[in-house]
Amino acid sequence: MVSQKATSGIGQWINIPALLATIFWGSTFVVVKLIVRDQISPLSLAVLRIFFGAMILFAVVMFMEKDWRVAKKDLPMLALLGLSGLAIFQAFFTASLQYTTASNSSVVLATSPIIVAIIVVVTRIDTLRWRIVAGIILAFGGVALVAQREGFNFENQALIGDILSLVAAIGWGVYGAGQTALLKRYSATKVMAYAAAFGTVFILPFTAQDLINQDWDAVSLAGWGLIVYYIVVSGYIATVLWSMGLRSWGPARTSMYSYLHPIFGILGGVIFLGESMVAIQIAGTIAVFAGLALARR
Repeated sequence: MVSQKATSGIGQWINIPALLATIFWGSTFVVVKLIVRDQISPLSLAVLRIFFGAMILFAVVMFMEKDWRVAKKDLPMLALLGLSGLAIFQAFFTASLQYTTASNSSVVLATSPIIVAIIVVVTRIDTLRWRIVAGIILAFGGVALVAQREGFNFENQALIGDILSLVAAIGWGVYGAGQTALLKRYSATKVMAYAAAFGTVFILPFTAQDLINQDWDAVSLAGWGLIVYYIVVSGYIATVLWSMGLRSWGPARTSMYSYLHPIFGILGGVIFLGESMVAIQIAGTIAVFAGLALARR
C-alpha cells in the first residue's frame, strides 16, 4: 500500500484526478470511432449519451445538493448551453468520426478554448490583445494543416469529418463561454444536468428516426460495453475527477492538463486504430498547441 506521505508527494507533482480525467476524455475519440464504425449510428449514440447523462447528473444533484432547482431567469442560458454544448457538440462530434480519424478529430476539437477566446472578445468580456490574435491565427492555421493531408477537396470524406469536428468545437466553445456566469451560482454538475436535459429536448426530434431504425440486436456485448464507458466513464466519472483536480490544484494549474486531450487522442488512434500522421499534420498539431498557449487568458 502506498503511504499517505508518498501519495502526498506524488500529488505535489502530478494532479492524478485531472490526469485520469484527461486520459478518459482522450480515449473518447477511439471509443466513439469504434462504436460508430461497427455498432451504432452517430445520432443514436449522441442521444443516448445526452439522455442517460442527464439522468445520472440529475440523480447526483438530487442526492448531493439540498436544492435541485434553478432560477427562471437562468433557463434561457441553460437552454443555449444544452443546444450548443450537448446537442450540437455530441451530434457533430459523433458524426465526424464516421469520416475523419481519431487523431484529426482530437486536434480540431482542441481549438474549443480558442472559440471561447473569440467569444469573450466579441462579447467584450475580455479585451482584444495581441496574444489572443496570434493564438487564433496560429491555432486555425494549424487546423488547416491537419486537414491538408488529403487536400482541400470537399469530396474528401476526411475533410468533411474535420469540418464536422470544427462545428463540434464551436458548440463546446459556446458552452465554455456561456457557463461562466452560471458557475458563480450553481455547481458544474447542476449546470451540466440542466444543459443535458435541454440538449435531449433539442436533439430528440432529429434522432428519433435513427433510434427507430437502429438494429439494437446487432450491437455486440463489446459494443454495449463501449457505450456504457462513453456515457459513464468518459462522461460523468471524468467530469467528477476533473472537478477533484480543480479543487486540489486550482483552475490555472489544472487547465494545463487540457493540453493532453489531443495527445491521448492521437496516441489512442495510433495504438488502437493503426492511424498515422504525416509531417504536415504534425506541424499543424504543434501550431494548434502554440496557438492555445498564446491565447490562454
